[in-house]
Amino acid sequence: MFGDFETEFFLDIFNILDDQAVVEEEQLVAGSGTFAFGEAKDWVEPRRFYLGAKVLF
Repeated sequence: MFGDFETEFFLDIFNILDDQAVVEEEQLVAGSGTFAFGEAKDWVEPRRFYLGAKVLF
């Protein structure tokens, strides 16, 4: 606490191990025109950090 201000700091970490696993594969047997059947088309987002602060007065 600084004077009449109350502060709060925070850090959010997502995907801390940076796992790039497949989340979704193409399910259409004929494919979608972009992805072939069984091909990965969505992955876990890469590691990211959010640093923030909140001040109450």
